[in-house]
Amino acid sequence: SVQQALTEGEDFELLFAGSPQVADRLPERLEGVAVTHIGAVVAKGVGVELVHAHGRVTPLLPTGFRHF
Repeated sequence: SVQQALTEGEDFELLFAGSPQVADRLPERLEGVAVTHIGAVVAKGVGVELVHAHGRVTPLLPTGFRHF
């Protein structure tokens, strides 16, 4: 489920960020590994939101294990 994917922590992938200009030039694959755009970094204080395929936006509240 989407809830499990967003809150469980047993799957690991490399995450990186770049400017919109860099993101526009990224290939679909790097060294044979698929590259997937998953979101955007926005102004501080906005929080984390899930934008559904049909456009609805819902806030994501902190859940799960706190490591520190």
